[in-house]
Amino acid sequence: MADIDDGVKFKTLIVLEAKRQLEARISNLRNSIQAAQQSANQEGKSSMGDKYETARAMAHLDTEMLGSQLLEAEKTLVSFDRLSDHASTELMPGSLAYFENGWFWLAPGGGKLTLEGSSSVFWVSPQAPWAKALIGLKPGECRSFNEQTWKLVALY
Repeated sequence: MADIDDGVKFKTLIVLEAKRQLEARISNLRNSIQAAQQSANQEGKSSMGDKYETARAMAHLDTEMLGSQLLEAEKTLVSFDRLSDHASTELMPGSLAYFENGWFWLAPGGGKLTLEGSSSVFWVSPQAPWAKALIGLKPGECRSFNEQTWKLVALY
């Protein structure tokens, strides 16, 4: 990625892949919530009332947990619109950074993104301790975190 235009194009592809993954997660969570609700509604009341009530309570807890995960995924997806899609001069939320240790994208969420035919990119929340320690770093600068030196090579 010697060319800034290539880096910006790569960043665009990373953002699109992250959105695709989040949209798939949101769809899966919605389907899971619907299945849990249907399961609770289909649970027939038997002569063993306690078993029926326990099953409904468990389904309700599952629905609440899935609902929380859905809300968080939707908030993360919306937050992408607030991230800068321009190259920055220092590491900040929304930056795609190339360190000697590999590619990192600072954005809400997290995980590992891999585009076909490309290097993997570690998707790191700006709230993570690593990100907080390195925010503000400029290309060519180094900073230590957890006894490891991080040299920022390029920023997009």
